[in-house]
Amino acid sequence: MAQGMKNTVLDHLPAGTDADLAKGKIPHTLPDGVTNRAVYQDILQIALPASVELILSSFTSMADLIMVGNLGTWAITAVGLTTQPKFILMTMVMAMNVGSTALVAQSRGSGNREAAQKYARQAMLLNLTLSILLSVVGFVTARPLVLFMGAKDGHILSAGTAYLQIQMAGFVFFSLTSTITALLRGIGDSKTAMYYNTVANLVNLILNYLLINGHLGFPRLEVAGASLATTISQIVSCILAVIAISKKSCYIHMNLHDDFRPSRKELAEIAAIGLSVPQITKVFSMLRSRGIDIRGDVYTIEFAMKTINEYLAAKGKAGEGNA
Repeated sequence: MAQGMKNTVLDHLPAGTDADLAKGKIPHTLPDGVTNRAVYQDILQIALPASVELILSSFTSMADLIMVGNLGTWAITAVGLTTQPKFILMTMVMAMNVGSTALVAQSRGSGNREAAQKYARQAMLLNLTLSILLSVVGFVTARPLVLFMGAKDGHILSAGTAYLQIQMAGFVFFSLTSTITALLRGIGDSKTAMYYNTVANLVNLILNYLLINGHLGFPRLEVAGASLATTISQIVSCILAVIAISKKSCYIHMNLHDDFRPSRKELAEIAAIGLSVPQITKVFSMLRSRGIDIRGDVYTIEFAMKTINEYLAAKGKAGEGNA
Protein backbone atom coordinates (compact mmCIF):
# COMPACT_ATOMS: atom_id res chain seq x y z
CA MET A 1 0.00 0.00 0.00
CA ALA A 2 1.08 3.55 -0.68
CA GLN A 3 1.72 5.74 2.30
CA GLY A 4 -1.48 7.19 3.72
CA MET A 5 -3.60 4.89 1.54
CA LYS A 6 -6.22 2.66 3.13
CA ASN A 7 -7.80 -0.50 1.85
CA THR A 8 -11.03 0.05 -0.05
CA VAL A 9 -14.05 -2.14 -0.55
CA LEU A 10 -12.92 -2.67 -4.13
CA ASP A 11 -9.72 -4.31 -2.88
CA HIS A 12 -11.76 -7.21 -1.52
CA LEU A 13 -13.80 -7.85 -4.66
CA PRO A 14 -12.82 -10.55 -7.17
CA ALA A 15 -11.05 -9.15 -10.21
CA GLY A 16 -12.85 -9.33 -13.51
CA THR A 17 -11.28 -10.14 -16.86
CA ASP A 18 -11.38 -8.69 -20.35
CA ALA A 19 -13.17 -11.85 -21.43
CA ASP A 20 -15.96 -11.19 -18.91
CA LEU A 21 -16.29 -7.65 -20.22
CA ALA A 22 -16.42 -8.87 -23.84
CA LYS A 23 -19.14 -11.37 -22.96
CA GLY A 24 -21.15 -8.74 -21.15
CA LYS A 25 -20.73 -10.42 -17.76
CA ILE A 26 -21.04 -7.23 -15.78
CA PRO A 27 -22.77 -7.52 -12.38
CA HIS A 28 -25.49 -4.96 -11.78
CA THR A 29 -25.79 -5.55 -8.04
CA LEU A 30 -23.29 -5.19 -5.22
CA PRO A 31 -21.79 -8.44 -3.83
CA ASP A 32 -22.85 -9.68 -0.42
CA GLY A 33 -21.28 -7.72 2.40
CA VAL A 34 -20.73 -4.60 0.30
CA THR A 35 -23.00 -1.64 1.03
CA ASN A 36 -23.70 1.55 -0.88
CA ARG A 37 -22.37 3.50 2.08
CA ALA A 38 -19.01 1.73 1.91
CA VAL A 39 -18.75 2.37 -1.84
CA TYR A 40 -19.54 6.07 -1.39
CA GLN A 41 -16.89 6.30 1.32
CA ASP A 42 -14.36 4.79 -1.07
CA ILE A 43 -15.29 7.32 -3.74
CA LEU A 44 -14.92 10.23 -1.31
CA GLN A 45 -11.60 8.85 -0.05
CA ILE A 46 -10.19 9.09 -3.56
CA ALA A 47 -12.12 12.03 -5.04
CA LEU A 48 -12.21 14.49 -2.13
CA PRO A 49 -8.44 15.12 -1.87
CA ALA A 50 -8.27 15.54 -5.67
CA SER A 51 -11.13 18.05 -5.54
CA VAL A 52 -9.51 19.99 -2.70
CA GLU A 53 -6.25 20.09 -4.65
CA LEU A 54 -8.01 21.39 -7.76
CA ILE A 55 -9.79 24.11 -5.79
CA LEU A 56 -6.55 25.24 -4.13
CA SER A 57 -4.79 25.27 -7.51
CA SER A 58 -7.58 27.42 -8.93
CA PHE A 59 -7.26 29.91 -6.07
CA THR A 60 -3.50 30.01 -6.61
CA SER A 61 -4.03 30.69 -10.32
CA MET A 62 -6.42 33.53 -9.49
CA ALA A 63 -3.93 35.07 -7.06
CA ASP A 64 -1.21 34.66 -9.69
CA LEU A 65 -3.27 36.57 -12.24
CA ILE A 66 -4.12 39.31 -9.74
CA MET A 67 -0.43 39.87 -8.96
CA VAL A 68 0.50 39.88 -12.65
CA GLY A 69 -2.49 42.09 -13.45
CA ASN A 70 -1.20 44.76 -11.07
CA LEU A 71 1.60 45.32 -13.59
CA GLY A 72 -0.93 46.32 -16.23
CA THR A 73 -3.02 44.77 -18.98
CA TRP A 74 0.12 44.29 -21.09
CA ALA A 75 1.38 41.76 -18.53
CA ILE A 76 -1.80 39.66 -18.61
CA THR A 77 -1.74 39.84 -22.40
CA ALA A 78 1.88 38.64 -22.49
CA VAL A 79 1.03 35.67 -20.25
CA GLY A 80 -2.14 34.96 -22.22
CA LEU A 81 -0.29 34.65 -25.51
CA THR A 82 1.68 31.73 -24.04
CA THR A 83 -1.30 29.85 -22.62
CA GLN A 84 -2.44 27.98 -25.73
CA PRO A 85 1.03 26.84 -26.92
CA LYS A 86 1.93 25.74 -23.40
CA PHE A 87 -1.37 23.93 -22.89
CA ILE A 88 -1.00 22.03 -26.17
CA LEU A 89 2.39 20.76 -25.00
CA MET A 90 0.83 19.86 -21.65
CA THR A 91 -1.92 17.81 -23.29
CA MET A 92 0.63 15.50 -24.89
CA VAL A 93 1.94 14.59 -21.46
CA MET A 94 -1.54 14.43 -19.96
CA ALA A 95 -2.65 12.03 -22.71
CA MET A 96 0.10 9.59 -21.78
CA ASN A 97 -0.89 9.97 -18.14
CA VAL A 98 -4.39 8.74 -19.02
CA GLY A 99 -2.93 5.48 -20.29
CA SER A 100 -0.59 5.17 -17.31
CA THR A 101 -3.37 5.71 -14.77
CA ALA A 102 -5.65 3.17 -16.44
CA LEU A 103 -3.03 0.41 -16.66
CA VAL A 104 -1.66 0.93 -13.15
CA ALA A 105 -5.20 0.95 -11.74
CA GLN A 106 -6.02 -2.23 -13.65
CA SER A 107 -2.90 -3.94 -12.33
CA ARG A 108 -3.62 -2.91 -8.77
CA GLY A 109 -7.21 -4.07 -9.12
CA SER A 110 -6.04 -7.53 -10.17
CA GLY A 111 -3.53 -7.60 -7.30
CA ASN A 112 -0.50 -7.61 -9.61
CA ARG A 113 1.88 -5.20 -7.86
CA GLU A 114 4.82 -6.18 -10.06
CA ALA A 115 2.90 -5.21 -13.21
CA ALA A 116 1.78 -1.93 -11.62
CA GLN A 117 5.38 -1.05 -10.79
CA LYS A 118 6.54 -1.95 -14.29
CA TYR A 119 3.87 0.23 -15.90
CA ALA A 120 4.82 3.04 -13.50
CA ARG A 121 8.50 2.85 -14.46
CA GLN A 122 7.69 2.79 -18.16
CA ALA A 123 5.35 5.77 -17.73
CA MET A 124 8.12 7.73 -16.01
CA LEU A 125 10.58 6.83 -18.77
CA LEU A 126 8.11 7.74 -21.52
CA ASN A 127 7.12 11.11 -20.10
CA LEU A 128 10.69 12.00 -19.12
CA THR A 129 11.79 11.45 -22.72
CA LEU A 130 8.74 13.22 -24.14
CA SER A 131 9.05 16.19 -21.80
CA ILE A 132 12.74 16.72 -22.56
CA LEU A 133 11.94 16.83 -26.26
CA LEU A 134 8.98 19.18 -25.78
CA SER A 135 10.97 21.37 -23.41
CA VAL A 136 13.74 21.90 -25.95
CA VAL A 137 11.28 22.53 -28.79
CA GLY A 138 9.22 24.94 -26.69
CA PHE A 139 12.27 26.86 -25.45
CA VAL A 140 13.82 27.25 -28.90
CA THR A 141 10.56 28.24 -30.59
CA ALA A 142 9.23 30.45 -27.77
CA ARG A 143 9.58 33.73 -29.64
CA PRO A 144 8.11 32.42 -32.93
CA LEU A 145 5.21 30.88 -30.99
CA VAL A 146 4.38 34.15 -29.24
CA LEU A 147 4.61 35.93 -32.60
CA PHE A 148 2.38 33.25 -34.13
CA MET A 149 -0.21 33.88 -31.44
CA GLY A 150 -0.42 37.50 -32.57
CA ALA A 151 1.99 39.60 -30.50
CA LYS A 152 2.87 42.82 -32.31
CA ASP A 153 3.92 45.11 -29.48
CA GLY A 154 7.64 44.73 -28.77
CA HIS A 155 7.27 44.89 -24.97
CA ILE A 156 4.55 42.23 -24.95
CA LEU A 157 6.55 40.04 -27.31
CA SER A 158 9.64 40.28 -25.12
CA ALA A 159 7.73 39.57 -21.89
CA GLY A 160 5.76 36.70 -23.41
CA THR A 161 8.90 35.10 -24.82
CA ALA A 162 10.70 35.30 -21.46
CA TYR A 163 7.65 33.86 -19.68
CA LEU A 164 7.35 30.90 -22.08
CA GLN A 165 11.08 30.13 -22.08
CA ILE A 166 11.21 29.97 -18.29
CA GLN A 167 8.14 27.71 -18.30
CA MET A 168 9.77 25.43 -20.86
CA ALA A 169 12.97 25.29 -18.81
CA GLY A 170 10.94 23.73 -15.99
CA PHE A 171 8.63 21.65 -18.18
CA VAL A 172 10.40 18.38 -17.31
CA PHE A 173 9.62 18.89 -13.61
CA PHE A 174 5.97 19.63 -14.37
CA SER A 175 5.76 16.51 -16.53
CA LEU A 176 7.30 14.18 -13.97
CA THR A 177 5.11 15.55 -11.19
CA SER A 178 1.94 15.15 -13.25
CA THR A 179 2.94 11.59 -14.13
CA ILE A 180 3.60 10.66 -10.50
CA THR A 181 0.29 12.26 -9.54
CA ALA A 182 -1.52 10.21 -12.18
CA LEU A 183 0.20 7.01 -11.02
CA LEU A 184 -0.66 7.62 -7.37
CA ARG A 185 -4.29 8.23 -8.25
CA GLY A 186 -4.22 5.04 -10.27
CA ILE A 187 -3.54 3.12 -7.07
CA GLY A 188 -6.17 5.08 -5.18
CA ASP A 189 -3.86 7.50 -3.36
CA SER A 190 -4.92 11.08 -4.01
CA LYS A 191 -3.94 12.45 -0.58
CA THR A 192 -0.21 12.35 -1.21
CA ALA A 193 -0.57 14.41 -4.39
CA MET A 194 -2.79 16.88 -2.54
CA TYR A 195 -0.09 17.37 0.10
CA TYR A 196 2.86 18.03 -2.20
CA ASN A 197 0.86 20.16 -4.63
CA THR A 198 -0.47 22.26 -1.77
CA VAL A 199 3.09 22.93 -0.63
CA ALA A 200 4.01 23.86 -4.20
CA ASN A 201 1.07 26.28 -4.42
CA LEU A 202 2.20 28.02 -1.24
CA VAL A 203 5.76 28.30 -2.58
CA ASN A 204 4.35 29.74 -5.80
CA LEU A 205 2.36 32.43 -3.98
CA ILE A 206 5.28 33.45 -1.76
CA LEU A 207 7.69 33.67 -4.69
CA ASN A 208 5.14 35.61 -6.74
CA TYR A 209 5.02 38.22 -4.00
CA LEU A 210 8.81 38.39 -3.81
CA LEU A 211 9.74 38.28 -7.50
CA ILE A 212 7.01 40.06 -9.47
CA ASN A 213 7.36 43.44 -7.78
CA GLY A 214 10.68 42.88 -6.01
CA HIS A 215 9.74 42.84 -2.34
CA LEU A 216 12.10 42.26 0.63
CA GLY A 217 15.20 42.98 -1.42
CA PHE A 218 14.44 40.53 -4.24
CA PRO A 219 14.81 41.76 -7.85
CA ARG A 220 11.73 43.11 -9.65
CA LEU A 221 11.29 40.62 -12.49
CA GLU A 222 7.64 41.35 -13.36
CA VAL A 223 6.21 38.76 -15.80
CA ALA A 224 9.45 36.75 -15.79
CA GLY A 225 9.22 36.66 -11.99
CA ALA A 226 5.77 35.08 -12.14
CA SER A 227 7.06 32.42 -14.51
CA LEU A 228 10.14 31.78 -12.38
CA ALA A 229 7.96 31.42 -9.27
CA THR A 230 5.82 28.83 -11.03
CA THR A 231 8.86 26.91 -12.26
CA ILE A 232 10.50 26.82 -8.83
CA SER A 233 7.25 25.63 -7.25
CA GLN A 234 7.09 22.85 -9.86
CA ILE A 235 10.62 21.79 -8.94
CA VAL A 236 9.63 21.67 -5.26
CA SER A 237 6.53 19.63 -6.11
CA CYS A 238 8.59 17.24 -8.23
CA ILE A 239 11.12 16.66 -5.45
CA LEU A 240 8.36 15.89 -2.94
CA ALA A 241 6.60 13.61 -5.42
CA VAL A 242 9.79 11.64 -6.12
CA ILE A 243 10.36 11.27 -2.37
CA ALA A 244 6.80 9.94 -2.01
CA ILE A 245 7.22 7.14 -4.55
CA SER A 246 10.71 6.32 -3.28
CA LYS A 247 9.32 5.11 0.05
CA LYS A 248 9.09 1.34 0.34
CA SER A 249 5.55 1.65 1.69
CA CYS A 250 4.42 3.04 -1.67
CA TYR A 251 2.58 0.47 -3.81
CA ILE A 252 4.48 1.60 -6.92
CA HIS A 253 7.76 2.06 -5.05
CA MET A 254 10.68 2.74 -7.38
CA ASN A 255 14.27 3.96 -7.20
CA LEU A 256 17.19 4.54 -9.54
CA HIS A 257 18.37 0.93 -9.13
CA ASP A 258 15.18 -0.42 -10.71
CA ASP A 259 14.97 -1.59 -14.31
CA PHE A 260 14.04 1.44 -16.43
CA ARG A 261 14.96 -0.10 -19.76
CA PRO A 262 12.30 0.53 -22.44
CA SER A 263 9.73 -2.24 -22.78
CA ARG A 264 7.93 -2.16 -26.12
CA LYS A 265 4.87 -3.97 -24.77
CA GLU A 266 4.16 -1.63 -21.84
CA LEU A 267 5.05 1.52 -23.77
CA ALA A 268 2.76 0.49 -26.62
CA GLU A 269 -0.14 -0.16 -24.21
CA ILE A 270 0.30 3.22 -22.52
CA ALA A 271 0.49 5.02 -25.85
CA ALA A 272 -2.48 3.14 -27.29
CA ILE A 273 -4.75 4.34 -24.49
CA GLY A 274 -3.26 7.82 -24.33
CA LEU A 275 -3.46 8.47 -28.04
CA SER A 276 -7.10 7.42 -28.09
CA VAL A 277 -7.88 10.64 -26.18
CA PRO A 278 -8.87 13.28 -28.79
CA GLN A 279 -6.26 16.03 -28.89
CA ILE A 280 -7.07 17.65 -32.24
CA THR A 281 -9.52 20.10 -30.66
CA LYS A 282 -6.63 21.63 -28.68
CA VAL A 283 -4.75 22.29 -31.93
CA PHE A 284 -7.85 23.83 -33.53
CA SER A 285 -8.23 26.06 -30.48
CA MET A 286 -4.70 27.36 -30.97
CA LEU A 287 -5.24 27.93 -34.67
CA ARG A 288 -8.46 29.84 -33.99
CA SER A 289 -6.48 32.09 -31.66
CA ARG A 290 -4.11 32.93 -34.54
CA GLY A 291 -6.37 35.81 -35.53
CA ILE A 292 -5.46 37.78 -32.41
CA ASP A 293 -3.73 41.13 -32.99
CA ILE A 294 -2.64 43.62 -30.36
CA ARG A 295 -3.98 46.95 -31.59
CA GLY A 296 -4.09 49.63 -28.94
CA ASP A 297 -5.00 49.72 -25.27
CA VAL A 298 -8.69 48.94 -25.77
CA TYR A 299 -8.06 45.65 -27.54
CA THR A 300 -5.35 44.76 -25.06
CA ILE A 301 -7.87 45.10 -22.24
CA GLU A 302 -10.35 42.90 -24.11
CA PHE A 303 -7.69 40.29 -24.70
CA ALA A 304 -6.57 40.49 -21.08
CA MET A 305 -10.11 39.63 -19.97
CA LYS A 306 -10.18 36.74 -22.45
CA THR A 307 -6.82 35.61 -21.09
CA ILE A 308 -8.13 35.42 -17.53
CA ASN A 309 -10.95 33.09 -18.60
CA GLU A 310 -8.69 30.89 -20.74
CA TYR A 311 -5.93 30.74 -18.13
CA LEU A 312 -8.27 29.57 -15.38
CA ALA A 313 -9.93 27.10 -17.77
CA ALA A 314 -6.54 25.69 -18.76
CA LYS A 315 -5.56 25.28 -15.11
CA GLY A 316 -8.81 23.45 -14.46
CA LYS A 317 -8.32 21.13 -17.42
CA ALA A 318 -4.77 20.40 -16.32
CA GLY A 319 -6.10 19.41 -12.91
CA GLU A 320 -8.77 17.23 -14.47
CA GLY A 321 -6.15 15.54 -16.59
CA ASN A 322 -4.33 14.46 -13.46
CA ALA A 323 -7.42 13.45 -11.59
